[in-house]
Amino acid sequence: MQIGNSYLQKPQRQEHGRQDYPQRTPTSHRNPNIELAAQASAGIASSQMITGLAGSTPRPTKGRAAIKFVYRWALRLLLFGLLIILAGLILFLWAPRVRPGTAQELRPLPRMTAKAAYDIARPVTLRWAEDSQLLSLSGTWDSSSNYLGGDGDWSLLFFSPSKRSVAHISVAEGKAAVVNAHGVTEQPELQQIGLWRLDSPEVVKVLRSSGGDEFLQGQPQAGLALSLNLVGEVAWSARLIDQENRRILEVHVDADDGEMVEIRQSG
Repeated sequence: MQIGNSYLQKPQRQEHGRQDYPQRTPTSHRNPNIELAAQASAGIASSQMITGLAGSTPRPTKGRAAIKFVYRWALRLLLFGLLIILAGLILFLWAPRVRPGTAQELRPLPRMTAKAAYDIARPVTLRWAEDSQLLSLSGTWDSSSNYLGGDGDWSLLFFSPSKRSVAHISVAEGKAAVVNAHGVTEQPELQQIGLWRLDSPEVVKVLRSSGGDEFLQGQPQAGLALSLNLVGEVAWSARLIDQENRRILEVHVDADDGEMVEIRQSG
């Protein structure tokens, strides 16, 4: 019984061996050329895949291109502006500078005599008060001013009987303006305006001929003060004042005929 069973099992083993043979044959009998061709094709395919991946980098969009365009033009405009600023700075540094004193010398301010100042101030005082009358006028100059001509800026006082007030008028640079006005308790005794015939240049001439030129030789830093008083005695007062040495030369001149009234010197 045992021998029969072993005999019957042998064909099954052979069948299994026959079935395995075809499966092993392809693996053990492959063509080397075919394998090389397959590997080469696989390498080409992989390289194409890598190239495709590398070439698939996203291109810049239109928005990015517009930003780059604006950035480039903004940079150019900035550089152009800096060049303009630099050129202006160079021109400013190399341009000749004009001193303020030179500008004033090229455009001299209008200077006027005492009577010319009164003519300019008169319409202003009439608008302030129709019955306004001149009380006094005065002008001062320092040593740096050219006062020998008797012209310059003036300060005038006018009185109004109806308002019982005094107005201070300033005449400078050819224009007259009311500086202030205030009331008075006593009415001044005014003289006739026709008695005032002597103008400021004539007063300076009388001062110089009465010792003024000699005084200025010793005190060239002296200033000048002129004043006309129409209350009481109508007369001009001209004074040369040396502030450093405290010396004064003063003359009083009749405002009608220019005659010398008095000479005083101190210091």
